[in-house]
Amino acid sequence: MALPNEFASLTSANTVQLDDNFNACSTQGLITCRASGTSAAISLIQTTVGAQVTAYVNYMVFQFISVNANTGPMTANVSGLGALPIYLDALSGPVTLIGGEIVFGNFIWLAYDSSLNSGLGGFHLVNPYHS
Repeated sequence: MALPNEFASLTSANTVQLDDNFNACSTQGLITCRASGTSAAISLIQTTVGAQVTAYVNYMVFQFISVNANTGPMTANVSGLGALPIYLDALSGPVTLIGGEIVFGNFIWLAYDSSLNSGLGGFHLVNPYHS
């Protein structure tokens, strides 16, 4: 991910510099994705205009409409970067999904955290369905 250009000392910016800044900022907000997959594994393809995600970075938030309910632990794989487990935040800390936390048709946010999964990374389920 490119760093933004600083324009304070410039009298004009060229199109490439402006595009670079747009792309650098595009992965700092919610990243909209199209979902597919099963009750155990979600595949997400980025649909947000701007730079495509090429690596997971802490605090990236991916949003999508669920295409399946989970029946147990679940992983998510964004743009083929690698499947990582999804965790539910609890009073005792993040816990593995057990089933029913992700519901078909619900709007979902997953936030990347490199400290999950014994330091291998994973996702926090930001807005779980509660019955």
